[in-house]
Amino acid sequence: MSGVLVVSENVGDWFVANWLYEAVLRDVKAMLVPGATLSALEAGMEPNMKYLDLGSWSREQLGELLRAAEQAYAMAERLDPGRFRDPSFYPDFLTAFRELIELLRKHPALI
Repeated sequence: MSGVLVVSENVGDWFVANWLYEAVLRDVKAMLVPGATLSALEAGMEPNMKYLDLGSWSREQLGELLRAAEQAYAMAERLDPGRFRDPSFYPDFLTAFRELIELLRKHPALI
């Protein structure tokens, strides 16, 4: 199974394995304060739904998501890969995280 985050029609989608989708978005979620952005992110993290479309998100929400992703990634780089059952997966986690950030940075509303 896989998770999909639709960034924008012009930019593309972030399409990753379920475990990557859950791990990355869980870290991003931890950086968000309660509010509309957090609620919208949580909607795409429901157990049976690994799909999130940013098409209706405001510029402010997209900016909050990008900042949270950048903060979470910086923290993830400093953490021990041992937080994963199999630390050999950590490089894939960081790669997927960077790919999400790059897609978000290309979103037309944030350029």
